[in-house]
Amino acid sequence: MDKQKVRQHFSSIATVYDKFASPQKKWGDKLSSSIANDTGVKTVLDIGMGTGCLAIELSKIFKGAKIYGCDFSTSMVEYAKDKIKKAKLSNFVFAESDFENMPYKDNYFDIAFSNMSLHWSSNLKTALKEALRVVKKEGNFYFTIPGKNTLQEIKKLFEENSINWGATHNFTDKKSLTSLLKELGCENPALEVSEEKISFKDFLSFLNWLKLTGANTGVDTGLNGLSTGKKLIALNKKNNSKFDVTFEILFVRARK
Repeated sequence: MDKQKVRQHFSSIATVYDKFASPQKKWGDKLSSSIANDTGVKTVLDIGMGTGCLAIELSKIFKGAKIYGCDFSTSMVEYAKDKIKKAKLSNFVFAESDFENMPYKDNYFDIAFSNMSLHWSSNLKTALKEALRVVKKEGNFYFTIPGKNTLQEIKKLFEENSINWGATHNFTDKKSLTSLLKELGCENPALEVSEEKISFKDFLSFLNWLKLTGANTGVDTGLNGLSTGKKLIALNKKNNSKFDVTFEILFVRARK
């Protein structure tokens, strides 16, 4: 995973991300609704906070708590800060930070969240270990992450047309993730797998959505420039009707 490339791309789409990322918001809302009666919460961390949508929702759930958020995109952080300022909200602390090396003390947060962010890490184990480091003992870490069936249609389409699918996202599965969390000290992680298909007008509309939500970064097609355009236009002619894409999402609660 080329972190600098991912960082630059997310910075370039910060102002339009919310407009196109309704599926991600829906998954984040479901994640926050799964909170298991956590009381007495004073400090909350949103890891990979993006434009701050989930952080704002968390402030409504944990009234009076201090809400921290971090993201490795400068523009995302600044956009989130502006959103908070315009809404005249307080008790938020946002920072630019790689979530594999966060600037927080050990055992500091009562609860941590991360929505559709951890698959951008260079190493999923490192990212999970870092998240658990900053959560207090017996605190909960809630997160969503794509499963291996995500985007299976485009993978198949690329393979059938001899285009390399060199994706480096950390898509995982329930068994592997459960094993990894137990290895990191979470005895009984709760995982729910949800699979749905999202319909796009056509193949190129789907590719445009990928670009405007950052999901195309981390995919090396082996093509570039004009050759990429010609190949994708040819694919769209073959697939110019509605294009359905699978999203397998893992909803997780890991207790430290």
